[in-house]
Amino acid sequence: MGDFLGGTSISRTFGGILGLFREAMKEASNYMDEHGERLEKRLIDHKRKKASFLSKSAALEQEIAYLLEQAKELPDDFQLREEE
Repeated sequence: MGDFLGGTSISRTFGGILGLFREAMKEASNYMDEHGERLEKRLIDHKRKKASFLSKSAALEQEIAYLLEQAKELPDDFQLREEE
């Protein structure tokens, strides 16, 4: 027949399993928290860079539109002089 485990042995075994489970849960939770913080920092950086890109793009668009308006005012036979 199989070995008989007393109540104390079973409690110790389950207690060890429960301790390992709690340790694993704590490690996993800590990892997820740290990873979440890294993701939040990356998202903030992404939003900052995107805002900068959009701002610079808008400024360039305005400059191009201004130059196009200026070019419309030039006579049709206007030519740029080449540097000698």
